[in-house]
Formats: sequence, structure tokens, C-alpha cells
Amino acid sequence: MTAAVPVAGELIRIYRELSRAVGTLNFGPPVTHVYNPLDYARDPAEQYLERAARREPEALFLGMNPGPWGMAQT
Repeated sequence: MTAAVPVAGELIRIYRELSRAVGTLNFGPPVTHVYNPLDYARDPAEQYLERAARREPEALFLGMNPGPWGMAQT
């Protein structure tokens, strides 16, 4: 087993933990809709982490740019 598996696995664990925490947030009026990309973009995000976290990274740059087709379009 390579060192990549623990790195990707740990990032995915943190991602899921954050997704659960964010999912419990409640917003009152005037907010009517809330998008949680940590939820609806989970599959492509986790696939990216599994591919990109191949060795111990010095830094991980993550950006979310909400385009016309959602935040998982790239």
C-alpha cells in the first residue's frame, strides 16, 4: 500500500465530516435556497482527491467557481 491511500482517505474523511457539519446549518428569511456543493458534488470531488492525492502534498489548492452548470463542472 502506498502513502497515497492514507492521504486521499484522510482528505475524504475530512470532506465528509465538513459536509455533515455544513448540512446542519439553518438559515432564516430572506434565504430560501441553499446549495451545498459538499453534498451534490461529492462523487467528482472524492474522485479528484483519490487521483490527485498520490503522495504527501506540501499544499492543496481548492477552488469552487459556481458556473452555469453547478460547482462540479470542471
